[in-house]
Amino acid sequence: MMGHHRSQPMKGEAHGVRLHIADLVRAAAGPDASRMTVRRAQVGAVGETTVTCDGRPLAVDGLDEPFERLREMSYREGEGTWFTCELELSADSRGYVCRTDGEEMPFAQVDPLGALGEMTVFHRHEPPGWLVAALPTAAPLSPPASVVSSRLRPPGIPLADWRTVLTHHQPPITGEVSYTPATGMTARAVRLDEQAEPPPGLRYLYLETRPGDPEEERLVVVAFGDEYWLVRHPFGIADGARLDPDEALGEPVRSLTLDKATLRLELPAWAADDLQTETVFEVALDLDAAQMATLRAAVPQVLSQAADPPELIGF
Repeated sequence: MMGHHRSQPMKGEAHGVRLHIADLVRAAAGPDASRMTVRRAQVGAVGETTVTCDGRPLAVDGLDEPFERLREMSYREGEGTWFTCELELSADSRGYVCRTDGEEMPFAQVDPLGALGEMTVFHRHEPPGWLVAALPTAAPLSPPASVVSSRLRPPGIPLADWRTVLTHHQPPITGEVSYTPATGMTARAVRLDEQAEPPPGLRYLYLETRPGDPEEERLVVVAFGDEYWLVRHPFGIADGARLDPDEALGEPVRSLTLDKATLRLELPAWAADDLQTETVFEVALDLDAAQMATLRAAVPQVLSQAADPPELIGF
């Protein structure tokens, strides 16, 4: 039986940063990896990252900056941010479990300048005792440059004003955030909509779990001219045309396979993340013979003008 996951949409920059960290780790681990754990410990500008892959240490470059960004996004005025962040990953999924802790001592010994930097940038009204104990006995009049990482605030914003720009949705200081991408859905209706009114040439193909219910999950292929988009309502949109030409990652679907009562989509990683799915997403087709015939004819019709269409198999 095909599994599928229903959840509230996972949005926000922190989610994207976690996915980026996971991509770096999976790329370093290679195709034979099974399970990976990433642990970041940080106080002020002093941070340490350890990665294990199937119980063995793994060297991964480029993790400092994304973890520092996650600390910034977790900060709450007067409450601070986390000291440890741990990501659990598996090789066969783009999901993750992220646990953060903003109370426990992250190192066996805390650097005094790191403690000073922590209290300077991520001020707490009630800091834990170990952080207070680690402060320098004679604090400098102003923190040296080594205390605060230059990445801890946007360029041009004074330190005193930096915290006021963090008004977006914030991940927890202490807690757990998990992400489970969907592997599939069930379609009980298919519908083709070609608009003759302006803008002419706009084509929609709907696969719906419950026809007529706008709150239910739908998969929609939208095409206009030589471009197309994939929409998974209400979770996200994969749009290859949205990107700067210098950064284009390709079209949102690599292949569409119709295999008896299953429609299988193979997606690049970026499109799967936009749609909150795995890179292989299967639609179980609970359709009668007439609707199956509509689907078989409509998919090539909707994508007929696409400049870089997906490979169609079984149509």
